[in-house]
Amino acid sequence: MAKRLVATGIVAARQQHTPVPIHSFLDSFVESRRHAKPATKEIWQQPIRNLKAFFGESRDITTITEEDAENFKGYLHDQDLACTTVAKRLQFTRGFFKFAVKRKLLTANPFDDVSEVAVGNPDSKRFVTRDETSALLAVADPTWRVIIALARFGGLRCPSEVASLRWQDIDWEKGVITVTSPKTEHHKGHETRLIPLFPEIEEVLVEARKSLPEGPGYIIGGHLREKALKPSGWRSCSLRPQFNRLIARAGLKPWPRLFHNLRASRETDLVEAFPAHVTAAWMGHSPKVAMKHYTMVRDSHFREAMDRALGGGLPSHTRPTLPCPTASLPYRFAARLDGGPSKQASPGHGCRALPLRCPPGRRALKASKPGPWMAGLALSGGGRIRTCDLEVMSLASYRAAPPHGV
Repeated sequence: MAKRLVATGIVAARQQHTPVPIHSFLDSFVESRRHAKPATKEIWQQPIRNLKAFFGESRDITTITEEDAENFKGYLHDQDLACTTVAKRLQFTRGFFKFAVKRKLLTANPFDDVSEVAVGNPDSKRFVTRDETSALLAVADPTWRVIIALARFGGLRCPSEVASLRWQDIDWEKGVITVTSPKTEHHKGHETRLIPLFPEIEEVLVEARKSLPEGPGYIIGGHLREKALKPSGWRSCSLRPQFNRLIARAGLKPWPRLFHNLRASRETDLVEAFPAHVTAAWMGHSPKVAMKHYTMVRDSHFREAMDRALGGGLPSHTRPTLPCPTASLPYRFAARLDGGPSKQASPGHGCRALPLRCPPGRRALKASKPGPWMAGLALSGGGRIRTCDLEVMSLASYRAAPPHGV
């Protein structure tokens, strides 16, 4: 009957469905991305292998439903992958099937609403101290001294940015370094960035000029860049085995994400001294990325907060430049060290004095119910402090329940 209706022109002929096997579709997707970096294509292979293993290489992508997509998410979780890894692989998968929709192979993307919350792993963050860095520099050869200094004190990505640095990229007179960024070069205007020639870097580079060949070439040498030309790109330039041996030689224990945490430690240093947008520009990403993946809360931050609360309160940039009405009474209020009630006191009465500093026109802040480790200043009017409102936790209660991580 259908053939007769088509023959008379009453209805259009049905178009024959051509199956689209998942393996050929994914292969064509990778081949179509000619400008993607080799390392990116290698990372794509991880979700591609998952898709082929779950659905089978011959599965027609047009038969994949939203329920199938949810089941694939469950399959990834069954592989004991971290939530962040699952989120990333689902993100890539959505991109694959979005490509299928653009090519008119699908009418809708079954993975559109399938996602996972990327929860960062706090255990992967580790601040590398200056003392640890000095220990590494002490046992490193000139090449490794440059690598460590550029990563820890310059915040350069390693190996890509470190191995791309040339002697002519350093402007010794202006104190500026031009960093070439292979990771962001495909974004217009982000091929390079400028960073200061920090003193810690300058000292190492000046020494390196005496032992490493200077000229139009790369500071670290061409062997790393030669490896980067392989199909896996910069992933072929793994420096981790050598760095692990160097860490052991320095008497230290390896930390997670060796080079990333060197870079993150530098940003944590810088963000305490410069505005977030400035440090992010030097590091080559956005402030949002910096806050999420780089900057760290250190134990020293808690200690400094308590020192300020017990020894004078406000950070230096909030302290007054003009006399405060109550500044003549620096020891009128003090916190009992034994946990007893606060009282007016002077030094030498078993209490630590809290100087009263109040910037003109400012109001001091108070936590109405200070926790076991909070210290607060009272909210009073008129630009002056009412000493009866000031509250500081006792040192005894701080020792009994210190801040987490201190």
